[in-house]
Amino acid sequence: MCGFGGSTNDLDPSTLNEMGARLAHRGPDDAATWRDPKGGLGLAFRRLAIIDLSPGGRQPMVSRCGRYAIAYNGEIYNYRDLRTAMERVGETFDTASDTEVLLRQMMRRGAEGLHDLRGMFAFALWDRQRRELLLVRDRLGIKPLVYAPLGNGGLAFASEIHALGAIPGVDQTIDRRALAAYLACLYVPSPMTMLEGVRKLPPGHLLRWRDGITSVEPYWQPRMAGGRRASVDEAVEEILPVLREAVTGRMIADVPVGCFLSGGIDSSVIAALMAEEAAAQGAQPIRTFTMTFEQPAYDERGPAATVARHVGARHTELPASPAVADLLDDALDSFGEPFGNPTALLVNDLSRMARRHVTVALAGDGGDEVFAGYPRYRGGLAARSYRRLPGAARRAAAGLARAIPENARGHHGPRRAREFLAAGTLPPADMYASWVEYFDPAETRDLLDLGVAPPRPIAVRYGAAPSMHPLDAMQQT
Repeated sequence: MCGFGGSTNDLDPSTLNEMGARLAHRGPDDAATWRDPKGGLGLAFRRLAIIDLSPGGRQPMVSRCGRYAIAYNGEIYNYRDLRTAMERVGETFDTASDTEVLLRQMMRRGAEGLHDLRGMFAFALWDRQRRELLLVRDRLGIKPLVYAPLGNGGLAFASEIHALGAIPGVDQTIDRRALAAYLACLYVPSPMTMLEGVRKLPPGHLLRWRDGITSVEPYWQPRMAGGRRASVDEAVEEILPVLREAVTGRMIADVPVGCFLSGGIDSSVIAALMAEEAAAQGAQPIRTFTMTFEQPAYDERGPAATVARHVGARHTELPASPAVADLLDDALDSFGEPFGNPTALLVNDLSRMARRHVTVALAGDGGDEVFAGYPRYRGGLAARSYRRLPGAARRAAAGLARAIPENARGHHGPRRAREFLAAGTLPPADMYASWVEYFDPAETRDLLDLGVAPPRPIAVRYGAAPSMHPLDAMQQT
């Protein structure tokens, strides 16, 4: 990963350097700053070199004509195809980097060019002629990007909240609405952050700033098909080529690439497709990494080793750090705000240890969300039929649900049954929110002394989904 930051105010070099220093952990390979000679924008950048390790890939990158400057974090997986297409119409390139391809793409097509990009990215593009800044975040929000309006109409932005602290005038007051949302979700939903004066650019959105005026708009939204019914064979025929393209594209790098392997379906499929591509290219066996635990309930080394042998991977087992909690401060510094999923510590630990062997590692996160693998999705679909029962019957079942005890052995079935029945009289959005939110509105109201119960963030998103098919609405929260 890389990191960048900047401001439309004419920041002095020391402030830009401080922003870069606060992002040093994101990019150990290079550091640079750039200021528009005519004023109006300053950029700081820290680089982790993945593609084009030469100085040609340095950032911030300025166009030949001098009109545009870009700072970019991520990887454009189809940059070679985009480059070839541009070369066919006479474009020439000075570097082998995807940064230059992205810059040329945006110069040629503007925001319309975003639709051609396949990758994970966040970038800032400055047009010196129009004195206009464009901030863009990838479709799913894999790469972070935050911004802060400044009192004089200016705008500050960065890959992490911590870097914005280097700029005077950023309001760092705790946002109580964000705190309430955090208690419900265990993360702060975009566009909020835990700070009043800082906002996240939502996934699939772009921000334009010009003459002190800021606008934010979506350039992409997912197309949902919850009502579609396909056979297993039809689904495999459709999905496998997409997965193969996604995996092989993410293997493009000028540095060693590996795979985190748990032995589950998601990471096993990725490892198998990586091994298939490596064999087709005549490359060395892929590298796979598994975190091991002393507690058998959490340890997945057995299934992971079986998959690794099957695909012919060079497999490495990495024991979880005994004092993984000691890594908490570093992890929180990276997020810049509270984040309540403890697996983040384990991923951070695994990444730290795997970095000794590879620079990039693919992982299977997100499969349950994309393919609706969690039990709550089945519950949401079952609720459609359950609501056909008379209201009196559902109210009686909700009362009886309180008698279902918690299971101390970690079996989730009784808890899920209790939650399903207890919420059976609620509207669909509130029913779903009651399953996935941690503190309910009444608890949050009392804990934060708000006076009134805050809105349920998951229910709000459920209700705002473009498609109201239950599966679509659940997946879009």
